[in-house]
Amino acid sequence: MILCLLSLAVAWQAPAAASNVKRDEEIVFFPGLGWRAPGAKAWQLEVRGCVYEPESRRLGLGLLRRALELKGVDLEEAEARTLTTRARGFMVDHEGGRRVVISIGSKTFNLGKCGEDGAFERILEVPDAVVRAASTPTTLRFSAVLPKGDARVFEGELVLVPESGLLVVSDIDDTIKVTGVADHKTLLRRTFLEPMEPVAGMADLYRRWADERQARFCYLSGSPWQLFLPLSDFRRRSGFPPGGFYLRRLRWTDASALDFLTTPKPHKEEVLERLMQRFPQHRFILVGDSGEQDPEIYAGMAARHRHQVEAI
Repeated sequence: MILCLLSLAVAWQAPAAASNVKRDEEIVFFPGLGWRAPGAKAWQLEVRGCVYEPESRRLGLGLLRRALELKGVDLEEAEARTLTTRARGFMVDHEGGRRVVISIGSKTFNLGKCGEDGAFERILEVPDAVVRAASTPTTLRFSAVLPKGDARVFEGELVLVPESGLLVVSDIDDTIKVTGVADHKTLLRRTFLEPMEPVAGMADLYRRWADERQARFCYLSGSPWQLFLPLSDFRRRSGFPPGGFYLRRLRWTDASALDFLTTPKPHKEEVLERLMQRFPQHRFILVGDSGEQDPEIYAGMAARHRHQVEAI
């Protein structure tokens, strides 16, 4: 899935028409960040997501089973259910050209049309008063505006970053979730067939940083966006603080389902560099493991941004 950057920033607009998604289509919003430049009277809100038709590619599960070397393998009932759930993101039909409209409090924002692959990314410029009225001290929730009579609810969440402070950038696999990326078969089983298990002690550590140092969090991973929903559910169930999600873009239509097994180094470096430049007044703690070159990636960031990286 390739995100389409619709605009870098747009001020609040007059109330717009509703999103024109069909009854068999859905909108998923990826958690992002909101920030305000020192002295500014407006927030920059990172709104990202995708419009798709769930499970429209009925052959997708069979293709994924072959890619995972599971063709002809008898799975236990629990494993089969888990595979079906985890594979849903790979079996969708992305809907291009749909208009996405959201509401923040009483204000409405037209994000414009999503890209051909159904993806959208927009940075909204929203007045401080609107954000304050619709948020808690740390998070802002918003929802899609749907046509009259459509009672479905599609909600998103942003983490609000203060003008200075601590940002924790955390890997996911083998850092907060037991995955076993060093072993191909173990990685596939734990990703697609087994319950997701948290790394012992990490949720407690992150909550302590959130409570004692008012840290904000970004979850940066080589996993594809197609696994966002189960990973987001894992984050909540395991007690990790909310945060922006930055997963890898994967085009299931023209690439193997296993492309996410290739090195995530370029993806992680790109996101980290953007975060460092976006938050020059913040200190960073970078948390990872040795399974996906995190030490090398983080060391490079520390060398280029030595005044921002507090710890690895």
